[in-house]
Amino acid sequence: MSGTHVSSVCPQAAVAYDLDSVQLAQSLKRMVLYGSGLNGKPLIPRLELQVGTTANPYLRPIELNLLRLKKKIVVGADFLLCEPVFDLDGFSMWMESVTRKDLDKRSAIIPSVLPITSLERAKALQRSKIYGSIPDEVIARISKARDKAGEGLAIAAETAVLLKEMRGIRGIHILCGGCESIDERILAVQHLTAVLKSNG
Repeated sequence: MSGTHVSSVCPQAAVAYDLDSVQLAQSLKRMVLYGSGLNGKPLIPRLELQVGTTANPYLRPIELNLLRLKKKIVVGADFLLCEPVFDLDGFSMWMESVTRKDLDKRSAIIPSVLPITSLERAKALQRSKIYGSIPDEVIARISKARDKAGEGLAIAAETAVLLKEMRGIRGIHILCGGCESIDERILAVQHLTAVLKSNG
């Protein structure tokens, strides 16, 4: 993953630009396949891992977005973790383009869901447009809810259910930001939402 400057985590760290995210994925895949490092020397023990990269379904124009996505797949990305999905229409449009080119058959596409725990957080994300455009309906739901964190969990779970129904999706990535205890609540709400939906 690229995009976050190292100074945000450790101001004293030096920044290295030897490899971009595509080149790093390619290098790791070669290490896995051939059992040697970038210098050609054997790796002992051999590297055993799945190579994953990220994808932003909201970058436009979509043709350039898919070009970068294809590069990551060609160099050996086994899976692609997508940015958190709030705008289902925008994600669906991207996913249709991905499946039309059969890119989903060459790498596992795994969208993320992010529970929003407060109205302030929701508004900040909407202003920043860091994860695409967060719909006004999401803001309105959280604003009206008595339990705003609970509503954020419900929205994440409902989104996961809808994402799982899309063609080409191979899993859901739950982003919890260090609050792993909420995973169980998301999965419980997601299961209930799916059951209610199937029962009409």
